[in-house]
Amino acid sequence: MKKLHSIIILVVLVVTQTSFCGDTLKVIYQKAIDAYESDDYEEAIVQFTKYLEVASSHDQGYYMRGNAYYKLKEIDNAVNDYAKAYELGFKDAVMFFKMAEYYRSHSNIESAFLFYVKTVESDNQYTEAFIELGKISMTRQDYQSAMEYFQKALALDPTLPDIIYSLGDAAYNQKNYPVALENYLTAIKLDSANYNFYYGAGMTYYETKDTESSLSSLIKSITIEPKFALGYYGLGRIYDNISDKEKAIENYTTAIYLSNSVLADSYIHQKRGIVYLKKGEIDSAYNDFEKALKLNPNDTISYLQRGKIFFLWGKDTAAIKDFSRVIFSDDKIAEAFTYRGVLLMKQLQDSLAELDERKAISLDPNDTLALFTLGNILMENDDYKNAVVFYERALKVNPKYGIVFENRGISYYNLGYYRMAASDFEAAMKYNPQLTTKLRPLYQDAKSR
Repeated sequence: MKKLHSIIILVVLVVTQTSFCGDTLKVIYQKAIDAYESDDYEEAIVQFTKYLEVASSHDQGYYMRGNAYYKLKEIDNAVNDYAKAYELGFKDAVMFFKMAEYYRSHSNIESAFLFYVKTVESDNQYTEAFIELGKISMTRQDYQSAMEYFQKALALDPTLPDIIYSLGDAAYNQKNYPVALENYLTAIKLDSANYNFYYGAGMTYYETKDTESSLSSLIKSITIEPKFALGYYGLGRIYDNISDKEKAIENYTTAIYLSNSVLADSYIHQKRGIVYLKKGEIDSAYNDFEKALKLNPNDTISYLQRGKIFFLWGKDTAAIKDFSRVIFSDDKIAEAFTYRGVLLMKQLQDSLAELDERKAISLDPNDTLALFTLGNILMENDDYKNAVVFYERALKVNPKYGIVFENRGISYYNLGYYRMAASDFEAAMKYNPQLTTKLRPLYQDAKSR
C-alpha cells in the first residue's frame, strides 16, 4: 500500500507541475503578445525567447518573435526566426515576401525566387510578389515567364504604369516590337513625366526603323531628365545608324560621362570606338576598345574590333590572339574567322586559313572578304576552277569589287579563258583605276590571244 500511495503522489505532482507549466507558458506568451501590440518590441523578444525555450516547436512563436526583430530592423535575426517558423510548417504571405526581399538583397536570387513563389501561392492577390517574379525572370532572360508574371500583377492593379512599362520591356526583349510599343505608349499616357517610358518607346521606334519618332522620344527622355545616360546612349545609336558620326560620338561621350554602371560604360566605349573606327580615327577607336576591355574583360566585340586595328597596324600576332579569343568565346562570329584566315594565309598556313574562311562563309555566306580570301587560297594552290566559283560569289554581293575582278581574271587567264580574263581586267581597271598600270599589259595580252 505504501508503494501504491507513493506512485499516486508522484502522478499527482507531475500532472500538477505540467498544468502549472502550461499555465505559465500561456502567461508568458500573452505577455509577449501584449508587449508586441504595445510596440515594446524589445520586451516582446525577451518574453517570446522565454516562451520558446520551453515551447520550441511552436511555429507561431518564432513567427511573432521574427516580427518583433523585424520591427527593430534586426533583419538577420528576423529571417532566422521566419525560416524556423517555415520549417515548423507556418505559412504566411507577408512572411514569405519579407524572406524573399532579404534573400534578394543578399544576392541569393534562387532563394528569393522560391519565396516570392511561396508568397503568391499563399496569397494570389499579392501584386508586389508577381512584379518581383517578373523582374527576376527578366534577369534570367526568361521573357515569356516575365510577361506572364507582369500580366498577373497588372490584372490586380491595372493603373500601375511601371507594370505596363515592364510588360513593354519583356515584349521588347522578345523582339515583339508592336506589343512593346503599345505598352510603352500606354505607360506614357498614365505617367507622362517618366523618362524611362520615353526611352523604351524611343528604342522600339529605332528597332522598327522609325527614326523621326525615335529621335523625338529619346530627346523627350533627356528633356525630362538631362542626366539620363541611357537617353544619350540611345541617341548615339540613332545618329550612328543614320551615319551622323559627329553627333553619335557626342551623345556616346555624354552617356559615358553620366553613366555610373561599369558594364554600361564598357558597352558605350565599345559603341563609340566602332564609330571612331568608321571615321578612320584609329587611335581614338583603339583607346575606346582598350577602356572597354579594362571595364569588361569578357567584351567579345571589343576584342574583335581591337583585333581589326592590330590587323591594320600590321601587328599580326596580336591580331590573331584577339581573333582567337573571340572565336573561343563565341564561335558564331564570322568576321573573327575571316580576319584570322587572312593572317594565317599571310603566314603561309594555307590549310588552316582555308578552314577559317570556310567556317566564316558557313556563318555568313555574303562575307565578301572571306569569299575573296578563299578564292585566293585556292588560286595560289593552282585550283583556278574552284577559285573562280568563290570570286563569282563575292562579285554577286559586291559587283564593283575591283580586286576580285583582277584575281578572277588571273584565274581565267590560267585556265585559258582569255576573253573572259580580258573582260575581268577591264572591269578591275574601271572600278579601281589604281590597278591600271599593273593590269594594262595583262589586259592587252589576254585580248590579243
